[in-house]
Amino acid sequence: MQSLNLMIETGARLHFGPLSYRPEIGRHFGGIGLMIREPGVSLRFSADADRNESNRSEESFSISDRSSRAYAIANAIRKARPDWDRPIDLDVVSEIPSHQGLGSGTQLSMAVAEGLASLHGVNDLSLRELASLGGRGGRSTVGLHGYQTGGFLVDAGHASGATMGDLACRIEFPDDWPVILVTPPQSSGLSGEGEAEAFAELSPMSQATTGELCRLVLTGILPGIQSRVFSEFCIALQRYGDLVGEFFQEVQGGRYSHPEMENLAERVAQLTDPVCLVQSSWGPTVAVFVEDDQSAQRLIESLDADFVKKDWKVVRTSAFNAGRRLSLG
Repeated sequence: MQSLNLMIETGARLHFGPLSYRPEIGRHFGGIGLMIREPGVSLRFSADADRNESNRSEESFSISDRSSRAYAIANAIRKARPDWDRPIDLDVVSEIPSHQGLGSGTQLSMAVAEGLASLHGVNDLSLRELASLGGRGGRSTVGLHGYQTGGFLVDAGHASGATMGDLACRIEFPDDWPVILVTPPQSSGLSGEGEAEAFAELSPMSQATTGELCRLVLTGILPGIQSRVFSEFCIALQRYGDLVGEFFQEVQGGRYSHPEMENLAERVAQLTDPVCLVQSSWGPTVAVFVEDDQSAQRLIESLDADFVKKDWKVVRTSAFNAGRRLSLG
């Protein structure tokens, strides 16, 4: 095989909650979300043709940080595909903070799976095949489709007997609508067994709630994005986030997973600029959407006055509409 160097870069995923949960009829889960530019995953893969091809043990796989999730994901994939045994170096240039509601596991898993496949000459794997290799897609598929396409996505949910949900809609999101991420210190959202237990405890979502969430998506959120009417989008997304928060409050302790987010939401609601604040996935990160640069600056200055002193993380980002980037070098 020839020497290859491959860089894969992707953004993070915001998820604003499901459309359905354990319905009597119809699809299960579903939901809406947005890919954003920062934070992101950046991986560099290298395969040198001059390295000893006969040495194809586990140690022939090199990674910059063996304690990282990338190392665990890569080794799991190598066990599932023992024919992918080419000596490879993997450098984790950057990754998304874990358990912050930003879809870090999916983006990292998809990038590792695609990188290993590409360096073994396999470039025709479907999205489902990549997701299966990375062990993703059991509930939401927003991050999976977002990895490939970017943009604002609507997950139709799992049909009866299906292992993954289907993409209902993907549209470009205005990249001049700033997104402000606010994350409290030393706090993590649910994941793993804790997440599974929380879902097990949840009551089914009522048909009325599912119906209202679908109405908000179809008559407010999507038209607002498509026509670039920020107020229409903002009002509908805020109501969507509130309904989802009310549905999950029995397992997360309130509309938001972090107790101080309620105060932040009240404070943001008092601003004169159009604004909406929604939790991403299990949190603790919330995303605050504003219409323009001036509104973003006023919001950040307002938050800096109090929240930065508490070591809260405030990051400005924007929509990521292009999907993951692959570059050979």
